[in-house]
Amino acid sequence: MVSRTLRIVSLAGALAAIIASIAVPAASAATDIHLVGHFTQQFGGRNSEGVVCADDAINCGSGRVEGYGRATDAFYYSDDEGFRYAITLADGSRLMVLLDYIIETKPGGSGESSGFPSYGNPDDVYFDAVVIDGSGAFAGAGGGGVLHLSQAGNVDQISPEFDLVVP
Repeated sequence: MVSRTLRIVSLAGALAAIIASIAVPAASAATDIHLVGHFTQQFGGRNSEGVVCADDAINCGSGRVEGYGRATDAFYYSDDEGFRYAITLADGSRLMVLLDYIIETKPGGSGESSGFPSYGNPDDVYFDAVVIDGSGAFAGAGGGGVLHLSQAGNVDQISPEFDLVVP
């Protein structure tokens, strides 16, 4: 009787171990990505041609993301979500971040003259960025960083630098 009970307990233990090894898949490691991009957006006048913005975009442009190649970018705004910024890679992968204003600087006192400041007044604007959505290479991404917007004339230079974790 004892030997039969011992065999049943041993068999049950072995069966449980086999089921546990099958039922629990190995956890996949997350990937850390340090994303650095450089984009140009033109607006107004004769320079507004080029990249065609989505209907709901405020402005858009094109550039490169280090390690990924050519890409497009766009700014969006809604009363519900505030300012958002998207990068779309050539393969369609997309990263969307929520922007939070940090500071604006105006080199050389630009914009301090009386009257309406023209496009010629340069400024630098910095935003904190938090990932709110991703697809393709950025599916499930989390993280954030800083977006630097440098404006002069009718040209914006956008430099996102984000630290992402992708499952």
